[in-house]
Amino acid sequence: MGYTLRVTAFPAVHRGLLARCQPFDGGQGAPAVPAQRKAHREYENRVSTLTS
Repeated sequence: MGYTLRVTAFPAVHRGLLARCQPFDGGQGAPAVPAQRKAHREYENRVSTLTS
């Protein structure tokens, strides 16, 4: 918690990481902290810009 992980990889790998992070974004009964939601949203935006 509180760390930034930088991954240099193909866009497909980033999409896979993003898919695995979704349960931690407030899903499955676990409350998400606003900072977690923001980090997830920003990462999702970065990944979508890579693929377009």
